Amino acid sequence: MLSARCVVKMNLLKAAPTTFSDQGLKDAVRVADEKYRAQAKTIWATQGAASGTKWKDLDPKYKRWKAGVQKTMRAAGRVSRLKKWIVSDLQGPEIKAVSTDVLVLHGNMRRAFAYKTENHIAEIDVYRKQVRITLGATGPEYWGYHARGEGNNPKRDPNRRTDAQKEEIKDAAMGVLLADFNRRTRPGGR
Repeated sequence: MLSARCVVKMNLLKAAPTTFSDQGLKDAVRVADEKYRAQAKTIWATQGAASGTKWKDLDPKYKRWKAGVQKTMRAAGRVSRLKKWIVSDLQGPEIKAVSTDVLVLHGNMRRAFAYKTENHIAEIDVYRKQVRITLGATGPEYWGYHARGEGNNPKRDPNRRTDAQKEEIKDAAMGVLLADFNRRTRPGGR
């Protein structure tokens, strides 16, 4: 099964690769990711409304099918296998999947966006004198179908953020980067 990277990329500022320390870059992506994951939890809890647009409700026929699958998963100890992707609420923080939850069959997608799991992405790099942060998750290809609204899926992008939410993430990272820059360039680190 193919995998999809569902990410949001943000350019922070123009800078030479040596402007910031490696630790400063790591700290910047850590605080940005903390904001991103907190926002993700709110977005999932509000079924997308916190990002500016509530996700479309599930089709009634699909909702009935989903309830049956989740009942079977619960009876099996919430552990199943879907091709090579492990389907289990036993991985990472426990998330109860409910048939009315949009974009949640077994919880892996929501967990990958909202928690630090092996499928969560939090990266920072300096490319062509531009500091960039990449946040999101990687998983089965159908995750991308949901984000883009392809096939039978209405567009429900878990990475959609309001401008204010994007600025909150950027500001958190910028604060760390500027503090790092000041420590490295000013006498006494102030």
